[in-house]
Amino acid sequence: MERRQKEPEQHALPFFRKVRRSRDPFLALANFKRSPPGFSSLVLTVALSACGGTTDHGDAGGSSAGTAAGGAGNAQAAGAGAPAGGVAPSAGAPSAGHTAAEAGAAQSNSGGTLNAGSGGTLNAGSGGTLNAGSGGALSAGSGGLPGVSACAANQLSKCSGTPLACHFGGDPGNYSVTVELGGTQAGETEVEAEYFRRMLTQKNAANETKRLSFVTNVRVYEGEPLRPDQDGTTSKGIPGLDIYFRGSAARPISICYEKQARPLMLWIEGDSTVTDQEDPEYSGWGQHLPQHFLSPISVANYADSGESSSSVLASPKLWPTIKAGMKAGDWVMVQLGHNDKDITAAAFKSNLGKMVADAKAAGAHMILVTPISRVGSTLAEEHISSAGANLPQIIRDLGKSENVPVIDLTVTTWNWIQTIKWQDYFALGTDHTHTNQKGADIGSGFVRDAVKAQIPELSAYLR
Repeated sequence: MERRQKEPEQHALPFFRKVRRSRDPFLALANFKRSPPGFSSLVLTVALSACGGTTDHGDAGGSSAGTAAGGAGNAQAAGAGAPAGGVAPSAGAPSAGHTAAEAGAAQSNSGGTLNAGSGGTLNAGSGGTLNAGSGGALSAGSGGLPGVSACAANQLSKCSGTPLACHFGGDPGNYSVTVELGGTQAGETEVEAEYFRRMLTQKNAANETKRLSFVTNVRVYEGEPLRPDQDGTTSKGIPGLDIYFRGSAARPISICYEKQARPLMLWIEGDSTVTDQEDPEYSGWGQHLPQHFLSPISVANYADSGESSSSVLASPKLWPTIKAGMKAGDWVMVQLGHNDKDITAAAFKSNLGKMVADAKAAGAHMILVTPISRVGSTLAEEHISSAGANLPQIIRDLGKSENVPVIDLTVTTWNWIQTIKWQDYFALGTDHTHTNQKGADIGSGFVRDAVKAQIPELSAYLR
């Protein structure tokens, strides 16, 4: 099976880069990622503890308020910076234009005022105000600490190295994580889990302290679900919970953690443009999506390179695993189409329809996502199979007929590509299909913006 999509115009590129990762992904990344200029060191306090019913809401770098797909807006993804020129279309209507009636929420300014989120919950902005998810639990916004318990037992001995790596072991499952950030000088820190999975991107002002929480999914294998079975040079990862910190001299003061039994899951199915890539030169938008969500949401990314709508249904480690795990109230995102190159319209619709039906049968909420665009094609040419099937349009039509949301990344990313120097955002500066970490950050921001604009029930859990 093809692991990353071959591109005819790039015969010099292999199907995938065979990169043997060191046991700590940040050691492989140390020379690849650079601390942002103008930011000095942080004193970093980490507390990994059970969130239970309490969630805390920090600021993940700010959410962009773009225009509808095809328009120009500020598409700055958390920690990524805006594309060249500073503008890009968003994946949906701007949050500023998303009325309280549409969201079921009352908007207000931060600084101590409580906002009613969907379902009658309370949401608060930054500045130490209180914030609640749709479950009704109050917690602290960025700048405030109430609602997040301090560590009961210090696990600092399990963290070492530069960048700092914490290996806690444990069984597969979901783990609640709380991170306290602060320092005498301004700075920025990225917190990642497992295979370069972006959990937080945080800026701190001088003498500012933030305590934030998230839930991360731990599984075997850490990265792509199938690739270690198909490529002997790919690491299976490190067993158990692994947390990494990147930033200038960022050090924890205390660390603790606990497994979470039943978080609210956001399952992802897709291909190499979505997956948790083990090569730091590549990154899928699903790999960067967790940073935009609050506890108790846990993102479980089962996207895998080279997969089609047919192969994910057939592989026990892909859609069947999601089907077995999803429960009532969970969310599911599916982006397929890059590898459905020869499929008929009827077969593609049938495959996606089965996944929609499975999600509905479990009481989970399906979100269909059209595939990101490739560099060098016209919008009309994007994702048309050899059998003449217009895959993005089939997805849009299925969303309407099944009454499920559709995030149109095809249009959004195509418009964005027209505004940027694409080599800065795509792998190696030559790959026309796969984004690098900077591009994946932007892509995850488009998904976040679309959730905010289109799906109020899920947007209650956005940072």
